[in-house]
Amino acid sequence: MASKTTKDANAAAAASTTAPSLQSTLAETVRLPCAREYFFQMALTAWGYCRADLSLFFNVSDRYQDKFVEDQVGLIESVKTLPDVQVRLAEATEANEALAAWRQQAGSLSKRLGNAINYAFGGTTKLEAERKLAGLDQFGSPSSEPWGNVDRFLTKANTYLDTKLEVLITAKAAKADLRTQFTETAIGFSAAWADFIAKEKAFIDGTKTLNDGLRGILKELTPMLNDGKVIFEFDPVNRKKFTVAELVKEVRGKHPAGLAGYTYNDLGKGMEGVLVQVEGQPDKSAVTDKSGKYQLSLAKGSFNFIFTAAGMETQVVARTLQAGVTSRQNVTLKPMPVAAPVVEAVPTANKEAAPPPSISEPVGNYPLANAVAEMLEKASVNGKANGVAV
Repeated sequence: MASKTTKDANAAAAASTTAPSLQSTLAETVRLPCAREYFFQMALTAWGYCRADLSLFFNVSDRYQDKFVEDQVGLIESVKTLPDVQVRLAEATEANEALAAWRQQAGSLSKRLGNAINYAFGGTTKLEAERKLAGLDQFGSPSSEPWGNVDRFLTKANTYLDTKLEVLITAKAAKADLRTQFTETAIGFSAAWADFIAKEKAFIDGTKTLNDGLRGILKELTPMLNDGKVIFEFDPVNRKKFTVAELVKEVRGKHPAGLAGYTYNDLGKGMEGVLVQVEGQPDKSAVTDKSGKYQLSLAKGSFNFIFTAAGMETQVVARTLQAGVTSRQNVTLKPMPVAAPVVEAVPTANKEAAPPPSISEPVGNYPLANAVAEMLEKASVNGKANGVAV
């Protein structure tokens, strides 16, 4: 289990009880002048044009020197390499789900311990005091308890069982493995909590680093573009080199077409390992990552995209792609329907019915019936001899 100092730090950091704390990062989203996929290349292209006419820019401000341009290009290149936000979010969400599973396990054990204490001390004045010693008075629903409450309960329950397990066993209210299960759950929960906090922090810090980098790029890029438009105010050809719309158009023209998006299951969770293929182009395919993200680069044209995953229905999506444009396509896959078992009818055997026994044949082991049959047979023979029908 974690130390008290670690737990206090964790409790302060993990204020959220269900999902990564996204509010602070969402509030810091940086507004870019164009789509993220073109922003970095657009900025690098613009600084390239600035370097080509650096003497003209120097006349506007003495900050426009080779070293200054190199620093701006270096900043853009470094921010480009920062991890994707969705990947970090998927990791934090996965860690959160694992932590929630340990919380559920703690809830199941709390019920076992509560039942054991009720059985051993029910009807006595010690009942409420024993439940309080075990931490049951402050542990309610396992699906919504704050992480700090879960950790405190597991600590108190383990301390309680150190001294009271034999009493519960003697009263036949619990088995010896209850203590082992509490210990394992406390260790597992503590480790999952630390992992979640680390990944949540990585998500928040990573997003902040990315946003700070984007702000740093815009801090110098925006005024440089404005200076360029003033310098070439009466030169429409060169003025376009410092206009965002024209820069983006130029960058897009150098990029292939593409399709990107996320795949989800029927519960809305991103699916890893989904195969995305292009019909008729076996060399063009992608596999989704942990968050369900995929991306394909293609020439412009119309294509059928095939999404397949084990146990899920295959989905085919038709899209027309434009050069330099990455189109968005999210897909939700449904589980394959469970086929009803086929019950085959058993054909009736086509056998010829056996003829009924002769009236004179012995019928089993029934003496009376056999005797009657014998009498009738004799009467028939005598009647025929005498011309009498029997």
